[in-house]
Amino acid sequence: MRLLFLSSSRGNNNRRLKSLVGDWYKKGKIGYIPSFPDPFGVYFQQTKVWFQKQDPKGELRYLDIFDKSVMWWAERLKEFSGFVITGGNPFTLLLGLKRSGMGDSLIQIARETNKPILGIDEGGVVLTPEIGTHNDKGLHVVDFGFYPHYKKIDSGK
Repeated sequence: MRLLFLSSSRGNNNRRLKSLVGDWYKKGKIGYIPSFPDPFGVYFQQTKVWFQKQDPKGELRYLDIFDKSVMWWAERLKEFSGFVITGGNPFTLLLGLKRSGMGDSLIQIARETNKPILGIDEGGVVLTPEIGTHNDKGLHVVDFGFYPHYKKIDSGK
């Protein structure tokens, strides 16, 4: 299992991160999993530009988990060398992952292969046991919580 959790990828200039992601990207196709429908590919294109800066030879493919006609993830995902799960609304993302069958496929990939999975913001949250404060169940790929943008509130005590 190779997982990387990020609070945000925007403006991230960490050399180690860029090197690591660039190495993954060079090895083959990376699957881009959106957290919500992106029919015009706006966020996908932004992510693709960032990846191409790491290595122009790599390939990033959009995997539309919200297209209800697609239910063949397990077999198709074998051709990918890694995955990026984007941020946004974790409940919408989790619903798309579960309805499409992609969630079960990602759990299997994480547990049985060494393919990297990059969870950005809520893309990382859905890989944990619980989402939010209502005990909503995540995919439980890991046994710890991930809280992007967490800020400790000083109560004065």
